[in-house]
Amino acid sequence: MAQTVVGLDIGATSIKMMRLEASLFSFEFVDFSEHPLPLNVELPWEQLVSNVLQVLFSDRGMKADRVVVSLPGRNVSARILTLPFSDRRKIDQTLPFEIEGLIPLPLEDILLDYHVLEKTPEGAKVLVLFTEKSFLESHLDLLKEAGIDPNVILPSSVALANVWKEVPSDEQEPFAVVDFGESETSLCVVHNGGIRYGRAWTPGSSALTQAIQDGLRLSPTLAREKKEKEANLRPSPTPGGDSEQEWISTLLVKALGPVVGGIRQSLLSVSKSLDLTVRKIYLCGKGSRLEGLDRLLADELQVEAQPIT
Repeated sequence: MAQTVVGLDIGATSIKMMRLEASLFSFEFVDFSEHPLPLNVELPWEQLVSNVLQVLFSDRGMKADRVVVSLPGRNVSARILTLPFSDRRKIDQTLPFEIEGLIPLPLEDILLDYHVLEKTPEGAKVLVLFTEKSFLESHLDLLKEAGIDPNVILPSSVALANVWKEVPSDEQEPFAVVDFGESETSLCVVHNGGIRYGRAWTPGSSALTQAIQDGLRLSPTLAREKKEKEANLRPSPTPGGDSEQEWISTLLVKALGPVVGGIRQSLLSVSKSLDLTVRKIYLCGKGSRLEGLDRLLADELQVEAQPIT
């Protein structure tokens, strides 16, 4: 008997939901929907999310046999560790003590999970992901208010990598997938069909809206419209170099500094830790639609960059 599987991506400005019908040997896509969070409402983000989820699952009677939920990646940290053994039982026993000296939190305050990246005669390389218990508990409470008891919770970077397991690809070289969301940027590196690295950081594309708002003294709504409908990171030059589009481009390139820096740092970490050179980046997320972003990243990082189509 088929089961209904619901995937939820809870973002800063909307909740995205996908439904699948799962049988013993296959999955069948049912539908996808995006539900914006109300704007200009004096309520905390958590309350807005809870209200929308309650409408979807309680008021509209959404049924799900299994629920998979994203965890904001900015609240999840990642480390790559090299261990002198590859036995999973030993990894389970020793990993908390290996990670203890690398984090500023007591072990009792965190939850961690790991993925073995590769096994060698000398041991194993392990991708470790961890988050604070208090944050995860708050996230679960948020879902519980809407009557949702998730079966799986995934950091955004891991979810990105899992997508690529299901997409036929002839990519032989390692590549990165960058999700440029509203409040955070997520990145994963995929090689041979599996995740090799993942992390997320702030800011997201809301920082670009803020840059236009401050630079042109516009309202948040008008600034967002400028960004989504008129902005171009590679505008046609004018003789004076002072057209509004060129001015906006200057503002956005500066605001993108932390995003570009985060991608550069991630690719350098992968190169040093795993001896993998990433030469191609796929872009997704609403912020990836920004005109000229692919060319800017290609120039700044010396990689091939293209939006996912």
